[in-house]
Amino acid sequence: MASLFGHSIVGFTLTKVIDTTHTKWLLVAAIFSTILPDFDVVSFQLEIPYLHPLGHRGFTHSIVFALLWAFF
Repeated sequence: MASLFGHSIVGFTLTKVIDTTHTKWLLVAAIFSTILPDFDVVSFQLEIPYLHPLGHRGFTHSIVFALLWAFF
């Protein structure tokens, strides 16, 4: 099962492989980007059903969201 730490390790590793000059900001952006889709757990507190498009593993886990985040 994936965890916050597991996702963060991926972001950390990518920054070490890709760039060595802007490591601090790239590191923060990469780690934030890897855990961002899992912020959808807030939907449980908002009583959004699990299978709803905005529920857990919904929109934030989609290709559209990934493209929007990459464009941003």
